[in-house]
Amino acid sequence: ADGMDGAPGADGMDGAPGADGMDGAPGADGMDGAPGADGMDGAPGADGMDGANGLQGPPGSANISGSTGRIIKFNGTSSGSNSIMTENGSTITVDGYIKTGTQSFNPALQIKDIEFNTASMQGGTTSALHFLNASKIISVTVLVDGTPDSYVAQDGYYFNFYFDNSSIYIELSPDQAFNILNSPAKVVFFVQQ
Repeated sequence: ADGMDGAPGADGMDGAPGADGMDGAPGADGMDGAPGADGMDGAPGADGMDGANGLQGPPGSANISGSTGRIIKFNGTSSGSNSIMTENGSTITVDGYIKTGTQSFNPALQIKDIEFNTASMQGGTTSALHFLNASKIISVTVLVDGTPDSYVAQDGYYFNFYFDNSSIYIELSPDQAFNILNSPAKVVFFVQQ
């Protein structure tokens, strides 16, 4: 008869570990992510200081013929000639009429003054030539010793005036002109062109 199996033998020792395998190939790069949203605008910066003024350009030139003391009237951008005005210190003289507006109802005016004395007796009349076109006279002011015509606030200063084509007349009251006998009279005319 067969004999009994023998006892199993002891396990053998583990074998030495195998060598490491080679590294695998690197994987492909991933896709770029979507761009982020734009940030908010920053606050505006403070204004910078003004720059320095530039240098003044060279003076222009013009072809001007004129007289000393005469104000120049420009005929264009580069030419001029004498105007009807002259300047002497703080006084400007106009050789014609002065118009103070552009409308047709703004008259061109001249001002003329005359000085002469009143009569030396009450009721007397004196006159002076005005050398004006009487139809162009639009206003006349007369002062005798600083008082206007028809003055009645104080006795002795009453007079009237009138003018015609050649002269201005001052007529003293026959009994209320005793304070203005042979007195200086100042007459101012406003004359329309």
